[in-house]
Amino acid sequence: MYELKRAKKIEEQVKLGEKELTVLLSVDEIIKEFNIRYNSVLKAEQEIKKYKDNSEDISQISNAMEEYEKSILKLLELIFGKENTEEILKYYENNFIEMMYAIIPFISNVIVPNLTQYMDEERKNFSKKYKSKLAGRK
Repeated sequence: MYELKRAKKIEEQVKLGEKELTVLLSVDEIIKEFNIRYNSVLKAEQEIKKYKDNSEDISQISNAMEEYEKSILKLLELIFGKENTEEILKYYENNFIEMMYAIIPFISNVIVPNLTQYMDEERKNFSKKYKSKLAGRK
């Protein structure tokens, strides 16, 4: 018998001062965009390190930091939504560094492992389906 399943969802509560924010993500809907935005953050981090270590030009470092902030905000909007991202910024009084120290562990320890698990399960399911089709051809 073939079983129909719903796509996995990530549902987490995040405490922001006295307020609780709900993070509800449909994994299959965001996985591609998450990877694009997350890779953009990683690329921006590399640019900062490159200019920080090899540049006397403060404007290059400043531009790299600006790109990093933009990429982080796009990622946060995907995860938390625009309204909740604005709440987070307001809570941290636009102190980007403090905000990042608080939020990056949530992304790294909660969101990324859930997405990785989903991708691993999808690969296994695809592999099983593919192998069963090949077996059926013999």
